[in-house]
Amino acid sequence: MSLLSVKSEQQRKVKDAEHQQRLRHLVEVAEAESKAEALKHDEELRRFEALKQMGVDLTKYLCTVGDRPDQHIRIDAATPPALHMEMPKGRSK
Repeated sequence: MSLLSVKSEQQRKVKDAEHQQRLRHLVEVAEAESKAEALKHDEELRRFEALKQMGVDLTKYLCTVGDRPDQHIRIDAATPPALHMEMPKGRSK
């Protein structure tokens, strides 16, 4: 092999190693973010379960602490109603 081909092979190996390292880093970051998100969701679920055990109506609670919708439709019925509803068009933000 000539010196040029050895040099180019060496550069290719360095680039491959750098690429593999970048990929490993991206995977580690994604796994860490996924674990953090799972912990956040688990904590939120635990909090909601505690509120429910205290007798809090979670639907009302979430409606008051969440973003305010531009429309709110509440249906209270002893049995699930057969409901067909058409929302007005053109109200998108």
